[in-house]
Amino acid sequence: MRRVEEYFPNREVKPVLTLETSRGCWWGERAHCTFCGLNGLSMGYRAVKPQLAIELFNSLFQYSGKVSRLMAVDNILPKSYLQQVLPLLDTPSDMEIFYEVKADLSEQDMAVLAKSGVKQIQPGIEALATPTLKLMKKGITVFQNLKLLKLCALYSVQPHWNLLVGFPGEGEKSYRSYVDMIPRLFHLYPPSGTFPVRFDRFSPYHDQAEKYGLDLLPLDFYSLIYPFDKEDLKQFAYYFADHNLRAEYFLTMAKWIGKVRAKVIQWQARWNNSTQLPSRLHFKGGSQTIYDSRSGSVVEYRIGEMGGAILKHLIKPTLVDELLRVFPEGAVLSEIAQLQEYGLLFQEDDRLFSLVLEDEHGSRASLPIASCTAQS
Repeated sequence: MRRVEEYFPNREVKPVLTLETSRGCWWGERAHCTFCGLNGLSMGYRAVKPQLAIELFNSLFQYSGKVSRLMAVDNILPKSYLQQVLPLLDTPSDMEIFYEVKADLSEQDMAVLAKSGVKQIQPGIEALATPTLKLMKKGITVFQNLKLLKLCALYSVQPHWNLLVGFPGEGEKSYRSYVDMIPRLFHLYPPSGTFPVRFDRFSPYHDQAEKYGLDLLPLDFYSLIYPFDKEDLKQFAYYFADHNLRAEYFLTMAKWIGKVRAKVIQWQARWNNSTQLPSRLHFKGGSQTIYDSRSGSVVEYRIGEMGGAILKHLIKPTLVDELLRVFPEGAVLSEIAQLQEYGLLFQEDDRLFSLVLEDEHGSRASLPIASCTAQS
């Protein structure tokens, strides 16, 4: 810090301090994500003891006013820290903490993150289609990813995520879903962009390339840097590309990636446009009116008592057949159709999920944790 202040005496640069509280990946120990090339030597998970972690954070809080962010370089937040570390931190108001997390956080977890100053996360969302997430072995569904994005909006925690495409085995169904569904998500934090998945050394895609039908060769830049032939480059390169350009998954990606990317660019533009109303979708003044400014103009939907009750029920993904058991069969299908027409629901196969925030954006960020969890 002394050297930084010597170079930038007017503090025109605010540095980020990095720290490490764990190594390996507790999820990767159970199921190695197919595209992940991290932890080539050992996936075994080990974390700093909670008391030592608290002491580490406290030692860095002394740089309040000089540093704006503490960035944990962990592959994934230790699960125990949600109870044993983060709630015990007194993070300065001018500092925020970044952690990588798994996307299956509960509202209790999100409340702890927000209250402790973890205002930036990388949740590893990667996709918004369950079939694609299964191909990755992410151990998560699209509904959990959407729930996380809703919680981030409610608690003003910014998620950093990419929309990845081009997974071996990925079909057109996922791409069609993106093109149709993305405009409904303009009130949620958008991804950084749409990118083809990369094949890295130490990942299952690299180690089991034949199983996935991949013909992997080092990326082209290696041959421009090193005076070795392809076979030698394959022994030490880290980044690879599939040269089987007739693979079905590749042809599908080539057909659809432009369309998906265009929708994501619209999403980013809508979210970042300061000349328009903020993009919002939430209940207003009770459970029968929905405020919607996703298009740039305000629309308010009067959805009635049953419509409100259905949306409240769909805070959790629910089978259509279950809704028919809970609500009068004659009316529920027409109510669902109306909610779909308004763009208030997400559907994958026979499950429905509400996209409407239960409160206004950021409204739960400063609530006590007990109050937050009571509303789950």
